[in-house]
Amino acid sequence: MPPTLYPTSPALPNEIWLLVFSNLAQRDRLAAARCSKHFLALIRPLVWKRLDFTASWKVVKALCTTIRRNAHIASLVEHWALTIDMQDPNLPDALTVMPLLALTLQRLTNLRVLVFTFNSGWFPIASKVLDNCTLPHLESLSTTVQPSIASFIARHPNLKSLGRCISTREDIWPMLGPGVLLENLHVVIQPLLQLLEHHAANNPSVRRLSKGCRIHLVTTDWYVYARELCALLNAADVHIGELCLESSIYGLVTIPSDVKTARIEVISFLTFNFEPDNERCCRFIEAVLAMCPCLRTLKFPGYSCQNDFDLDLILAILNRFSRTCTTLRTLITARGPTWVNGRTLITSRGPTWERQGDEWVQTHTAPTRRPDQV
Repeated sequence: MPPTLYPTSPALPNEIWLLVFSNLAQRDRLAAARCSKHFLALIRPLVWKRLDFTASWKVVKALCTTIRRNAHIASLVEHWALTIDMQDPNLPDALTVMPLLALTLQRLTNLRVLVFTFNSGWFPIASKVLDNCTLPHLESLSTTVQPSIASFIARHPNLKSLGRCISTREDIWPMLGPGVLLENLHVVIQPLLQLLEHHAANNPSVRRLSKGCRIHLVTTDWYVYARELCALLNAADVHIGELCLESSIYGLVTIPSDVKTARIEVISFLTFNFEPDNERCCRFIEAVLAMCPCLRTLKFPGYSCQNDFDLDLILAILNRFSRTCTTLRTLITARGPTWVNGRTLITSRGPTWERQGDEWVQTHTAPTRRPDQV
């Protein structure tokens, strides 16, 4: 039986307490839950709503046992990303672990997000866990998508996100069946091209991409397929909200000048080593901008300005980029320090530059701490 929940506490209404507890770390929530039965009743749904951590086999086994024995707790779990510590010396073999996970997942009737990751040696057995599992509210699946779990995906037409990686070269899309529009896709280049071919052919038996979808393209040599990718995007009339690219090579790569698509709004270079003082690097970015003449936002999550010299470089490069792509309006970089007269004043989160008229202006630094707060 769940603990008693009162309409309010002597100090604050429950709505305020929920806002407070929802912004606490998990360990702080657990500490607060020990203070009173009222807090325990408020915090318990928050604790069980999202299980996202790596744990020893002993802890995972205890959690699974609790969920299987308590239907109320099982109904609270919406996000499952529980990872077993593979270095745990007490970890039994896969034939012991997987049946327990299978029985536990079947109890999670309100699960919306499933992160299911194992090393390559366990995956053939791990995929069997999903064979007889149906989760009616599942919207996001993050796992290695292979033909062995195609039937599981086909049983869940409400999936909006396929994360982790679709890496098979086989055309797997007919096996996955139709469903709601995909909003997020983590994929290598070949399956993406196959999906776009189905789009262009208006194949009703495969899933389709939503307008403004986010695609994480894992292939580092994606530029080799740039012509085919742009041609299929244009033919399929697919609009990509954000294209996340992984590439650490530039200078030796060329994108033909006649390869263009207006179907991409944002490009994020996840693993790209952006060097604004490197001419080969800037030429590569210019080639990407020329490929996407309607691009509005450019992201470099791995780059942060370190001093005033970097700021001057960024402004010069942005003026150069905006001549190549006249629609470019925003540049977002990683978290880093903001410098004034050589002294670090604040640590910023994701500095943003926006184009205002003919000038680029830094509009957002999101200060997070000052030197006296360290």
